[in-house]
Amino acid sequence: KPTKNLPDFALLRKSRYALPIVANCFDAFGSDRIFTFLPFLLLAKQIEPQQIGLFALLFTISGLGGKMVCGRLVDMFGARPVFIAAESSMALLLGALVVATQPSLLFIIAFLLGIVTKGTVPAVQTIVANTVEDPAKYDDIFTLNNLSRGATNIVAPLVFGFIAAAYGVVWAYCAMGLAAGCAVLPIAMMKNTVR
Repeated sequence: KPTKNLPDFALLRKSRYALPIVANCFDAFGSDRIFTFLPFLLLAKQIEPQQIGLFALLFTISGLGGKMVCGRLVDMFGARPVFIAAESSMALLLGALVVATQPSLLFIIAFLLGIVTKGTVPAVQTIVANTVEDPAKYDDIFTLNNLSRGATNIVAPLVFGFIAAAYGVVWAYCAMGLAAGCAVLPIAMMKNTVR
């Protein structure tokens, strides 16, 4: 059997494969740089630099717990409803993070945001895996999925850096919230046969 150097890009013509990969890209765009730009947002909100470490600790701990909690919820309810609920919650929490100014409220939002941010990863990976009908296509689908997420992670810091420099870091978080909301749409458009 001849070896392939590239995945089969023609698979992206099928919506059952393309939709979860698009959702994965929006998820990466909306969630993977929250932690990176968080110190700048907190400084813009006049939070003391000494407290930023506590925010980072809360976000990290809740992120670890989020993967376990959402993974269990995926087993109970299926990947699609968990992903949609987590992404919708992320969009709302990002909006609350932009608006909130009280440190105690920001602590709570950061904790909850860590849960849903990392919790979307097992859900979207399960959705991608469940779309594959032919086991021979697993390698191609996961290669395309990881390639698209990696490309998104290259572009996202540049986009958010430009937005933060031109308009302020608050608007960068608004763009993250918009991307999280957009991640729901491709999954909602998928047929019910894919859990």
